[in-house]
Amino acid sequence: MKNSTIAIILILFAFQVQSDENHTDKSDSRDKRKFPVIRQEDFKPHMLGHIHEGCPSNSTCSKKTGLSRKKWVDVLKAAPIDKKKAARGLERFRKTYGIPLSFWIYVTQKSEAEPKHDLIIWDSHCPNHQAKENNKQINLGETLTKDFKSLLNYKNDQHKIMVSKTFTLNNNGKVESYPHPRADFPIFMDSTGIYFTREEEGKYYGMRVSKSGLVNIIPLTNPKSFPQEVKCPDALTKAFDDYIQMNNLYMGRYCKALWNRSSKKFQTFIFGWSCN
Repeated sequence: MKNSTIAIILILFAFQVQSDENHTDKSDSRDKRKFPVIRQEDFKPHMLGHIHEGCPSNSTCSKKTGLSRKKWVDVLKAAPIDKKKAARGLERFRKTYGIPLSFWIYVTQKSEAEPKHDLIIWDSHCPNHQAKENNKQINLGETLTKDFKSLLNYKNDQHKIMVSKTFTLNNNGKVESYPHPRADFPIFMDSTGIYFTREEEGKYYGMRVSKSGLVNIIPLTNPKSFPQEVKCPDALTKAFDDYIQMNNLYMGRYCKALWNRSSKKFQTFIFGWSCN
C-alpha cells in the first residue's frame, strides 16, 4: 500500500512538472510576441525621448531635421564665455544653417509616415487649441531658418504656419508690427528692431528681429530699463485682433512698454498670451 501511494504521488508530480513546462513555454511564446527583444547595441540614450537623435521629445520630426537641430545645440553648448565671440560664432551658424524659431501651426493633413518636411511639430496642451473640430486644432511648431521672412511666406498644402506678431505705435502714432518667436517676448528695442534674451539647453544668447523679419544673433545686452506692463491703446488692440488668424489661438492679450534706446523713452507693444 505504501509503495502504491508513493508511485501515485510520483506520477502526479511528473504530470504537474510537464504541465508547468508547457505553461512556461506558452507564456514565453506570448511574451516574445508582445515584447520583441531589442539588442543592446541598437539602443541609444536619445531614444528615451525620440527615435531620431536631436529631435525634441514627443514631437513629429524627421531624422534629417533632428541632426540639423543637434548641430545647433552642439554649437550653442560649445560657445565661448566671451559674449562677443559667442555671438559671432552663432551668427555664422545662423547665416549658414539657420536657428530654431518657433510659431503656431495648423496641420491640414495628418500623416503617420516619416515627415518629408523640415518642421518640428508638437501637440499643444492649451484647452483652447484642442478643439473637437479638426479645422480648429492648433499645434506648436519650430524649424531651423535664417529669418522670419521665410516663415511669413511659407506655403504648404499640409501645414499653415501662423507667426506671432507684436504691434506698436511709433513716434508718429503709426501702427508698426514685428514678428517674433512664439511665447518669446522682447526686453527692449531701438531703431533697428526688437531684442530678445533667449535660452536653450542652459545657454543664453541675444537676438534682434527687424520689422521685416530679419534676424541677427547679437551679444547679450541688458536694457537700461526693463519692460513695464501698461494699458493697451485702442489702436493696438484693433491691429492685434485684426491680425489673429484663428479665434482660438490666444486666451487674451496684454501690453508692455519697452525701453527704446534710440528715442530714449518707453514705447508700448501688444502681445497675445496662451497657456504655452
